[in-house]
Amino acid sequence: MDAFLSDKALRAISATAQVLLGLPSKGFLIGHKRGPSYIVEEILVCSETMEYSPNVFSSRGPLEDDIIGFILFNHKSENESSLLSPWAYGKLLIEVGSSKKKPLSLDAFVIVYDKRFSLKKIKTETYNTRKCR
Repeated sequence: MDAFLSDKALRAISATAQVLLGLPSKGFLIGHKRGPSYIVEEILVCSETMEYSPNVFSSRGPLEDDIIGFILFNHKSENESSLLSPWAYGKLLIEVGSSKKKPLSLDAFVIVYDKRFSLKKIKTETYNTRKCR
């Protein structure tokens, strides 16, 4: 499995990380899945106070079918235990870290189940195959 970020998505992630300057935020990943690969085309940033839940996920209206996962800015996935549940199974999770002192870091995971829900780390690349990390 791989996560490919379009140039538009990567620019949006970088710009959001720069604006946040280390503050936490979260949102959704918009794109599609092709075979074992997740193709991220855009991001939708939401309020830090938004809770990930099946109700929030299904109430996104016209984007519901295009949401392939979740994004966390300066926020660790262990603080989002609601993502480790049946309704989020198979979705992509990208953790973005940034600060004034260190460059952008990206980690991608898929929410999997093997007797319990967990995160499986996957490779992240851009469309032009430059490594994000």
